[in-house]
Amino acid sequence: MRILLKSIVLIFGLISFDASATHLAGGDLQYEYISTDSSGNHTYHLKLRLYRDTTGVMLPNSATVYGCSPFYSTVSATLPLDTLNSGKVAPTMFDCVSASSAGVVIAVYYYQGDIIIPGNGVWSFSWSSCCRNPAIDNITNPGSQGFLIESILDNTNGQNSSPEFISEPVRAFCIGTKFNWVQDVIEPDGDSLYFSLAPVKAGTSVSCSQFSVPYDSNYTFLQPITTGPNDSLVIEHATGIISFTPTQVEVAVIGVEVEEYRWNGALQTWNLFGMVKRDMQVGIGSSCTSKAQSGIELDSSSFNVQWDSILNVPRMVVDCWSDSALALPFNFKLDCSTIASDGSDFGVYFSNGTQLSFDSVFVQCDVNNETVDLAIFMDSIFLNGTYVIYFQTGSDGDVVTNKCGYGPASGDTLCVLEINVPNIGAILGIDAGIYPGVTYPYLTLLESSDSTYWSISNGQIVAGQGTDTVYVKWAQSNTGSLSAWRYSPAGCGDTIMMSIQTIFGMEETLAPEIKLYPNPGNGIITIKVDVELKGATLQIIDPYGRIIHSVLDVPEIFLLDVENWARGLYFLQLSTSEFSYRERLILE
Repeated sequence: MRILLKSIVLIFGLISFDASATHLAGGDLQYEYISTDSSGNHTYHLKLRLYRDTTGVMLPNSATVYGCSPFYSTVSATLPLDTLNSGKVAPTMFDCVSASSAGVVIAVYYYQGDIIIPGNGVWSFSWSSCCRNPAIDNITNPGSQGFLIESILDNTNGQNSSPEFISEPVRAFCIGTKFNWVQDVIEPDGDSLYFSLAPVKAGTSVSCSQFSVPYDSNYTFLQPITTGPNDSLVIEHATGIISFTPTQVEVAVIGVEVEEYRWNGALQTWNLFGMVKRDMQVGIGSSCTSKAQSGIELDSSSFNVQWDSILNVPRMVVDCWSDSALALPFNFKLDCSTIASDGSDFGVYFSNGTQLSFDSVFVQCDVNNETVDLAIFMDSIFLNGTYVIYFQTGSDGDVVTNKCGYGPASGDTLCVLEINVPNIGAILGIDAGIYPGVTYPYLTLLESSDSTYWSISNGQIVAGQGTDTVYVKWAQSNTGSLSAWRYSPAGCGDTIMMSIQTIFGMEETLAPEIKLYPNPGNGIITIKVDVELKGATLQIIDPYGRIIHSVLDVPEIFLLDVENWARGLYFLQLSTSEFSYRERLILE
């Protein structure tokens, strides 16, 4: 079946052109299945998009597309021009290269309409005209070469809607920089897609004949632009991303085709249901714009981005932040294909030199595979303070770049991050086996310069209201609760609640004292309790509130090996049936 689809164009007649224009710079043609009538005629909606150099003759107000099959008579449909949206310069044309450097200015024209085909089989839909842009460098006699764009349908085993190109078809690039140019499509039927480079075509659609346009001796359809010997142009067959580093100022045409396969469960085979093609013209300029060459910078107009005049880098201020996601506002879109999914393109360390890390990244990309939103997630809680975010080589083997291929060197600073949020994190303290009348300490997991307000049910706050630590006596009741709440001047707050269970009939008992040193420290930490406590449990709690180490029947002195633990804040909790005591431990 695949041989029949690819060879159908060879069985039709002579060459002529059904319309005439000049300076054609490419196009694509998609189809969508609409309906089938009682006679077996199928209606398909066609979308033809043509690209034209603005210096040439205008395109017509309508375009006739022909449908050809070896088993049926040729059919046709005249598609009217969408005058409202046509004739505009492609919006991404000069994102990287100025109009004067690109050498060409290309506008896009849209035609839509329905075509009726009389039955099932292999169909070729095509539109042709003369002539191509004479400024093209990679084909022979470009000004006299014709243009034909087609799509192919095989509805032998069922009706089909083709993939539809949604990424911008017209771009300009500059020499010396690697580009990743995606040919993005929507596949309405969920078929499996295969992207490949293809020859560009000429011919006549009215007689259903076509041929490949001859390339200049220095080019082929697989290598349509001039690149370095070790960085030739390639396409990812699964994604449609074309990667290349131009090395010469030129104007070139590139052809791409997308085949769609559908699984036949009964026969256990993949069937080729259709194919769409895209013919594109690109300009390679001598240099990219200064904005493109600036690399990756934060958007200074964003409300939380300032300029640190001392460090001479941007400073992001976070004063309302309820989770571990950090949204980064950039002033120029990034190339999504250079962003590692685990967030490893970005490194971070605390002002004291403690190395931290991000564990994932959320990226929302547009149809051109360029960032709309980007947020990085931390694998540990960031305490209030100052951090430095820098670029590094990610797990994908490269450093992130902007959409024009420019980026920082590994180790370059992105920004200083200042965090001052009212996060509580959690309430630390014993929550079960409580004895009424006994004083228990409770503290917030995260400290803050903002005041902390506490509220209680079935108990009394003895001391500490407004601070990070309160002391509580619980009443003669089976249950109770303690809540902490913070509110910052920036207008955001955070609250957390702990529920407790009490035991009747016990009197107040004093908790022993815990000493730990060195603190801050690393390696071996010495923990000393002023008495030996049979039945007591000592637990180490990480910033997430997880118990990562515990000791039963606590001795007066014991050693804790933390050499391989992550740097940061931890809590030691000593608990018996009569009291609960906590102490902060910082590893550096």
